[in-house]
Amino acid sequence: MSRYIYPAENSAIQSMMKRRSTQLKAEIGIARQKGITYDSDIDIEFHDVEDIRQKLATREERYFETSYYITVYEHDEEKLRELSKKLEQKVSGYGIRIKPASQRMDEAQIASLPLCIDELDIPKSMITNSIS
Repeated sequence: MSRYIYPAENSAIQSMMKRRSTQLKAEIGIARQKGITYDSDIDIEFHDVEDIRQKLATREERYFETSYYITVYEHDEEKLRELSKKLEQKVSGYGIRIKPASQRMDEAQIASLPLCIDELDIPKSMITNSIS
């Protein structure tokens, strides 16, 4: 297993969050103008984005790009499939999606070694609270 955590540029994230906040606010405004009941998920997402924007602005939270790689070893191909499926089921129970790197095995092997070389470069964005 190996995990990579890279701090992200705060200004770029702030502008992306501001753009997303504006899009959501426009969706809500258009729905209200037309008298349409809009999905409550949009309202929740808008408040989440605004909350994160405020926490990033006050430096209460930081934004990171993170990757987590697991290499599974097994001599028998059938046992490998079974082990991989069990791992995927267990991890997906925590709401984490697994992407097998079967087409990029060399890069995956290097990324999972303790060399600090992220050859796969498949990051997921997270704030400080999510990483902890």
